[in-house]
This record gives sequence, structure tokens and C-alpha cells, in this order.
Amino acid sequence: TGFQDQEITVYSDFSLAVNMTLLPSALVRGGYKAYGVGKWNLGHCNIAYMPWNRGFDKFFTQTMSGIHYYDHTHDSMHYD
Repeated sequence: TGFQDQEITVYSDFSLAVNMTLLPSALVRGGYKAYGVGKWNLGHCNIAYMPWNRGFDKFFTQTMSGIHYYDHTHDSMHYD
């Protein structure tokens, strides 16, 4: 992908190209449902980059960094 030397953060203005087929899209085309739970670090700056537009039927996530693992609050001092 060319991102081996870069990190896609909440503040990045880039993502994986939207023309790239991700696994959930391939699964849905094969008749499966694609559900995701976890972190999404593949782009946030455009709604087209979000998981529900990248093939997932449903995705439960915190899309910002710094979510505390135990109480699930946002704090700039906690990093993932």
C-alpha cells in the first residue's frame, strides 16, 4: 500500500484508496455478512473511508485515538 513508513491517524488527510477491495467487501460479494468490532485505523477524514463504506455491514468501533481500554473514555494522555 505504500504506508509502511506512515501512520494513518485520526488527523490524517489520506487513507487506503477507495478503489482497493478490502476483505469485508469480498466476503459480502460471496454472500456473507461482514461485521467488525475493534479499532479502525484506515482513514477517518472522509466518510468514504469509514468501515461501513468499505464493505462492513456493521462495525462497532471508536474511531478516535486515545480511548482508555478499561473505562472507554477519551483522554489525550492514553494512546492506542
